[in-house]
Amino acid sequence: MNVKIHLIDLAQRLSHEFSIPQRDAMLIVEATRDFFIESIRAQQRIEIRGFGVIKYNIRPSGIKRNPKTDQQIIVPEKIVPWFVPSRSTTDISP
Repeated sequence: MNVKIHLIDLAQRLSHEFSIPQRDAMLIVEATRDFFIESIRAQQRIEIRGFGVIKYNIRPSGIKRNPKTDQQIIVPEKIVPWFVPSRSTTDISP
């Protein structure tokens, strides 16, 4: 299940839950977002206990084929971030 939430809505929820000013809650949300962005750009492993881990997969370079034109294309190596949920979040109790 995918849930989309805007940063403003998350800040409002945080502000209401912990009784802190909306401005402070927005600063916390933005700092957390910036931390994730910087860590992913630097290819640092991120682990949040009870939530999951962001790892990196290396996709090797190779020769691929364009199915429309049947032309061969050289694809460079890519490093792709990959989220792995923790076991505690995937356990579903009846």
